[in-house]
Amino acid sequence: MMTHEMIKQVAPSVFATSPSPKVSSRYVFVPTMDIIENFEREGWNVASAKQTGRGIHGLHEIKFRNGDLPNVGDTLIEAIIKNSHNGVATLNISSGLHRLVCSNGLTVPTSVSDSFKVRHSGFEF
Repeated sequence: MMTHEMIKQVAPSVFATSPSPKVSSRYVFVPTMDIIENFEREGWNVASAKQTGRGIHGLHEIKFRNGDLPNVGDTLIEAIIKNSHNGVATLNISSGLHRLVCSNGLTVPTSVSDSFKVRHSGFEF
């Protein structure tokens, strides 16, 4: 499980409190921290975080695992969110079965149970 401080070290854009000043007035800011807090309230913990975009508004990915759900051999149930705050990407949320492929915790999807994308316009929590 990653703490919020650990997440901040590898993916600072998760903690953005406003969108990039370059986005249009129609852009709706969807704070990633709000999403993380909702997952945590439901028993899901951050298993990994990474940022591939640059700066405080860049693209980032968070993987969640729920310790109450069973593993099946080397397969885990994971939820993944991808988000950015610069207008480059939609909010993407997916879940499914992911197989462990490395001793460092790397997983690959084997079956996606649900996936959806949300545009940053007209969105409400």
